[in-house]
Amino acid sequence: MFLRCSLPALALIIGLVSAQPAPAQKAPVQSPQALELQRRFVQQFDRPRVPLETRLVSRETRAELVVEQVSFASERDMRVPALVVRPAKPARPLAAVVCLHGLGGKKEGMLPYLEEMARRGLLAIAIDARCHGERADDLRARMVETYKGAPGRPYLWDTVWDTWRTLDYLQSRSDVDGARLGVMGISLGGHTTWMASADPRVKVAIPCISACSWRWQLEIGGYAQRVKNVSKAYEGVAAAMGEKEITARVVREAWKKWHPGIPETYDCQDLLAAFAPKPLLLINGDSDPVAPLEGLKIAQATISAAYKKAGYPEREQLDLAENSGHTITASQKEAILRFLCQWL
Repeated sequence: MFLRCSLPALALIIGLVSAQPAPAQKAPVQSPQALELQRRFVQQFDRPRVPLETRLVSRETRAELVVEQVSFASERDMRVPALVVRPAKPARPLAAVVCLHGLGGKKEGMLPYLEEMARRGLLAIAIDARCHGERADDLRARMVETYKGAPGRPYLWDTVWDTWRTLDYLQSRSDVDGARLGVMGISLGGHTTWMASADPRVKVAIPCISACSWRWQLEIGGYAQRVKNVSKAYEGVAAAMGEKEITARVVREAWKKWHPGIPETYDCQDLLAAFAPKPLLLINGDSDPVAPLEGLKIAQATISAAYKKAGYPEREQLDLAENSGHTITASQKEAILRFLCQWL
């Protein structure tokens, strides 16, 4: 049977049909295997979540930006000093970004990033990593002590926990949209970023000059620059092991104590592949001795495959600077800001 109708009536029917809302698209989700890998990784850090006991140290307005010095509790008898920059008059709760400095740096060194992010409508926060900035201590000596059994893991591990506590702090603020949180970090902070990405609250991750397969580094000895950066720590481990020099065995045993499971189970590419399909931007240099190009390629192959399998390959991007070492170029800094604004 055929339905007859006039052209005006047919146009009305077409208009009514086209006016109906399109079926809602399902939000991209991580695979059950990825979620389980992240859960197991996060579980290794399990420790009491003490009350934040936030303290405002200072607040000032600079050219339509508000700059705050704050601190909050991370563990019992352990406080995290932080620097916050936000727009002075936000119209609504803001997306927020945790910015993590490199080895030997401090939160104040991230101020140019914080200010530019705030100018673009984000709230940005930087913290001092363990043994850095206001928490200054002899990191290398502490690393040797913890290898020998002293409490804590000041190299990376404890700062990952502090980063997650920073997310707790951000979610406690009324001017922050707790569902829109990102993390970016440089070098030491970049390693912290890919580890911290295992927290489901992280919606965007940007590890800078850090993405590389640590398993590959162990296999071929590609860790030379990484070891050199904290050589006294590795020398102390070698001495404790009765070794006269820093060998692959020394590096492997040190890593087992300082960040258990990395890289055997939770290498860089494993955790970042599990992050799929959330937006991920890798910032690297093609001549970086800390994250060598070959190790980056190995890591990215696994990461890209995960994003393609999830159906969102465009959400994983690599900005690889040519003839660039362990640094971030001006164009890469702009790429970081654009990526955050696009996805948060």
